[in-house]
Amino acid sequence: MAGQSIAGPSRPKPYLSIRDLAGFTPWTEQAIRTMIAKGIFCEGEHFFHVGRRPIFKWEAVVLFIERGEERSEVRIQLRRGGFVGGSET
Repeated sequence: MAGQSIAGPSRPKPYLSIRDLAGFTPWTEQAIRTMIAKGIFCEGEHFFHVGRRPIFKWEAVVLFIERGEERSEVRIQLRRGGFVGGSET
Protein backbone atom coordinates (compact mmCIF):
# COMPACT_ATOMS: atom_id res chain seq x y z
CA MET A 1 0.00 0.00 0.00
CA ALA A 2 1.60 3.21 -1.14
CA GLY A 3 2.28 5.91 1.43
CA GLN A 4 1.94 3.64 4.46
CA SER A 5 4.94 2.59 6.48
CA ILE A 6 5.20 -0.63 8.38
CA ALA A 7 5.71 0.30 12.00
CA GLY A 8 6.13 -1.68 15.17
CA PRO A 9 4.21 -1.03 18.36
CA SER A 10 3.51 2.58 19.20
CA ARG A 11 6.33 4.11 21.22
CA PRO A 12 5.50 6.95 23.61
CA LYS A 13 7.04 10.39 23.45
CA PRO A 14 9.68 11.21 26.09
CA TYR A 15 7.20 13.39 28.04
CA LEU A 16 3.53 12.53 28.52
CA SER A 17 0.38 14.11 29.89
CA ILE A 18 -1.74 12.20 32.40
CA ARG A 19 -4.07 11.17 29.57
CA ASP A 20 -1.16 9.93 27.43
CA LEU A 21 0.37 8.04 30.37
CA ALA A 22 -2.97 6.35 31.08
CA GLY A 23 -2.99 5.16 27.46
CA PHE A 24 0.43 3.48 27.79
CA THR A 25 0.03 1.97 31.28
CA PRO A 26 -2.61 -0.09 33.07
CA TRP A 27 -3.54 2.94 35.25
CA THR A 28 -6.54 5.20 34.77
CA GLU A 29 -6.17 8.97 34.77
CA GLN A 30 -7.71 9.08 38.26
CA ALA A 31 -5.30 6.40 39.53
CA ILE A 32 -2.37 8.48 38.26
CA ARG A 33 -3.72 11.61 40.00
CA THR A 34 -4.09 9.58 43.21
CA MET A 35 -0.50 8.34 42.91
CA ILE A 36 0.65 11.97 42.60
CA ALA A 37 -1.41 12.99 45.65
CA LYS A 38 -0.04 10.11 47.76
CA GLY A 39 3.55 10.91 46.77
CA ILE A 40 4.04 7.64 44.90
CA PHE A 41 5.05 9.65 41.83
CA CYS A 42 7.60 12.27 42.87
CA GLU A 43 7.81 15.72 41.33
CA GLY A 44 11.25 16.23 39.83
CA GLU A 45 11.75 12.49 39.41
CA HIS A 46 8.68 11.05 37.68
CA PHE A 47 6.93 14.25 36.63
CA PHE A 48 7.38 17.99 36.28
CA HIS A 49 4.89 20.83 36.28
CA VAL A 50 4.50 22.97 33.19
CA GLY A 51 2.26 25.67 34.52
CA ARG A 52 -0.26 23.70 36.57
CA ARG A 53 -0.10 20.67 34.31
CA PRO A 54 1.94 17.61 35.37
CA ILE A 55 4.11 16.21 32.58
CA PHE A 56 5.52 12.70 33.08
CA LYS A 57 8.98 11.56 32.00
CA TRP A 58 8.40 8.21 30.28
CA GLU A 59 11.85 6.77 31.15
CA ALA A 60 11.27 7.47 34.87
CA VAL A 61 7.86 5.79 34.76
CA VAL A 62 9.37 2.72 33.06
CA LEU A 63 12.03 2.52 35.81
CA PHE A 64 9.29 2.85 38.44
CA ILE A 65 7.32 -0.01 36.87
CA GLU A 66 10.34 -2.26 36.46
CA ARG A 67 11.62 -1.56 39.99
CA GLY A 68 8.29 -2.61 41.47
CA GLU A 69 7.99 -2.45 45.25
CA GLU A 70 11.74 -2.14 45.61
CA ARG A 71 11.48 1.56 46.41
CA SER A 72 11.68 2.48 50.07
CA GLU A 73 8.64 3.67 51.97
CA VAL A 74 7.16 6.94 50.76
CA ARG A 75 7.82 9.71 53.27
CA ILE A 76 5.53 12.72 53.43
CA GLN A 77 6.97 15.68 55.31
CA LEU A 78 4.68 17.47 57.74
CA ARG A 79 4.42 21.25 57.78
CA ARG A 80 5.53 21.53 61.42
CA GLY A 81 8.42 19.11 61.02
CA GLY A 82 8.81 15.36 61.01
CA PHE A 83 7.18 12.89 58.67
CA VAL A 84 3.93 10.98 58.41
CA GLY A 85 4.33 7.77 60.36
CA GLY A 86 7.15 8.92 62.62
CA SER A 87 10.86 9.65 62.42
CA GLU A 88 13.05 11.24 59.78
CA THR A 89 15.11 8.09 59.20
